[in-house]
Amino acid sequence: QKRATATPSLFRLIGYYLAEGSRSVNGVSFSFHQHENGFHDDVIALCREVFDVHAYPRKPRNGGIDVVAGSSLLRQFFEQFGLGSAKKRLPSWIFQASDACIRELVIGYMRGDGCRDQTGFSFNTVSESLGEGIRQLMLRLGVVACLYKLEPRTVKLPQGTLYDRSCQWMGDIGGSNAARLGEILGQSYPDSKTQSCFIANGYAHYPVRSITTRAVEDLRVFNLEVQDDHSYLADGVASHNCQQEVYKVAADRDFREWDEVYHISTWSEVVAGFKKQGYELDLYSDGRVRIPS
Repeated sequence: QKRATATPSLFRLIGYYLAEGSRSVNGVSFSFHQHENGFHDDVIALCREVFDVHAYPRKPRNGGIDVVAGSSLLRQFFEQFGLGSAKKRLPSWIFQASDACIRELVIGYMRGDGCRDQTGFSFNTVSESLGEGIRQLMLRLGVVACLYKLEPRTVKLPQGTLYDRSCQWMGDIGGSNAARLGEILGQSYPDSKTQSCFIANGYAHYPVRSITTRAVEDLRVFNLEVQDDHSYLADGVASHNCQQEVYKVAADRDFREWDEVYHISTWSEVVAGFKKQGYELDLYSDGRVRIPS
């Protein structure tokens, strides 16, 4: 069993694959425009350097060219990144890599799926999971990207051809974040000093565009308690648990009356308080507490 070492070269090749790669019966291929010669050569060199696999360019067709690597090793390795464009994803170990490796993955990915205009940089993918993963990797590098959902619609190409575009996810990087990404990609980009999204005090800040509610039934909700400030990250969003809940405690032996109400910060404070006084507590299913004599 062969192992690949986590190097910047491997991660740039992974970035190319996430953007332009696909698996075939005998190996993998990378699809580029025929004039992107530098990218062709880079993928060929990376396949040789990282996996000792020979890759070669296939004859241009319809303005495109494929770099093909007939290797079962590469095919097996890239299986973990999802089968098909819509299911591409980043495995968990990617997020444990060094910033140097993450940087190269972003470079390879943006060379394939990224574009640039006068408002900044952007990338498009049909995989929501991959789009969110790339957004998180950019955060590691100090770049805040906004991820938008593009609904399916019929698109008219410049040559007049119509095609039905599937649902896509677009990452948008503008303002000072575009300048930062430009430095990473080796492309100068003017810093406009404007930023609707920014990083401060270790957190990424996004503007609230709208607030919606949804009616649910039989939804189990968990109130988590963590050390100190009781905040935590839930799917990348800074969250805070419920506070100042009211608990009713029965103090008499027959438990027929609720004669005390405790306003507490966390449930553990009530438990700790009574145990400190030598009580053993029994918790009923409806939230009441029985204090044995």
